[in-house]
Amino acid sequence: MPYFRVLLEGRGLAIPSGDEPIVGFFTTRWVRAQTSDEAKRLTPSLVLYEWEEGEYARHNEGGRLTVSVDTVRSVGWLNFVWNQPGRGYTFYPADAGDAHDSNA
Repeated sequence: MPYFRVLLEGRGLAIPSGDEPIVGFFTTRWVRAQTSDEAKRLTPSLVLYEWEEGEYARHNEGGRLTVSVDTVRSVGWLNFVWNQPGRGYTFYPADAGDAHDSNA
């Protein structure tokens, strides 16, 4: 079964953080799937669970989080194994989220 690296973007957060609340993030997850389309379908639920019911749920003071797939890339077995489990987030504040939206 092929291996994929999936870059995801999450929006809809509201996490207090100094002057600017955090409103979104980027994260990478590594999955095994038959096709890139299957990887796109499977991966968002991994992140949604962490923010709706898992360890991060209590931090979000915003509405319902939406997670979208930014890119999917096929990777080799060694790259997949080396980068497991694929955790962590790169957060952005409201002003950066607005700038990102205007470039879409």
